[in-house]
Amino acid sequence: ADGLQGDGALMIGFASGDLGAAQTAAQTSGMDSVVYPVGGNVLKEFSGEAPVYSVTLDDWRVHEGVDFAAEKGAVVKAFTGGQVKEIYDDPMLGKTMVISHSGGYEAYYCGLGDTTLVSAGDSVYPGQDIGSVKEIPSEVLDASHLHFGVKKDGVWINPMDALAGAEQ
Repeated sequence: ADGLQGDGALMIGFASGDLGAAQTAAQTSGMDSVVYPVGGNVLKEFSGEAPVYSVTLDDWRVHEGVDFAAEKGAVVKAFTGGQVKEIYDDPMLGKTMVISHSGGYEAYYCGLGDTTLVSAGDSVYPGQDIGSVKEIPSEVLDASHLHFGVKKDGVWINPMDALAGAEQ
């Protein structure tokens, strides 16, 4: 989509770099080149089936994604090429964008700001600016971050596997 949707300004930028290694790794998985959606500093890892403690909710639960440290307002990028499937407000994860990618992958970008740079149905390319970081209601006591989840053929996988070889 051309222009902004939502309620405000968004920091825009594209960090270009040599994506050769990322493209090679991605090609073996059937995807375009891959990039980190925000910086690569992991605050909380994917837990698989092992519960982890949630400070905000004061309980134990599985963590079906990776939390990447990012300041509020930081630009979020598409991790690889695909098509925006939907954008919705989730009571636990905040504004969530789902992008379908080749090879049966779907990426979930959670805790986005009210402003998005793409709409449902839009095609995206690797590293394209898609929105910004805001907050995740179920993780508000954690440091500011993007919650990034990936499904492969409908099953949650460790997003770091999908990001293998990605540029930061």
